[in-house]
Amino acid sequence: MASFVSVRHVYAVYVPDDWEVPREKIKILREIGAGTFGMVYEGTAENLIEGCPLIRIAVKVCDVFSLS
Repeated sequence: MASFVSVRHVYAVYVPDDWEVPREKIKILREIGAGTFGMVYEGTAENLIEGCPLIRIAVKVCDVFSLS
């Protein structure tokens, strides 16, 4: 007995969550730490808070292997 599978392509449009920050607003300055789950960098963010054109931030970049 033969089986056949019909595959349809599903395309999705990415819709960012409210808490997400556009990458264009982030500038990474230097590495400040590393851990089991990834790297942490010092950076700056532009125009995230009204009245503050530039703020210092920490950016955590998760290791691809820690996501599974």
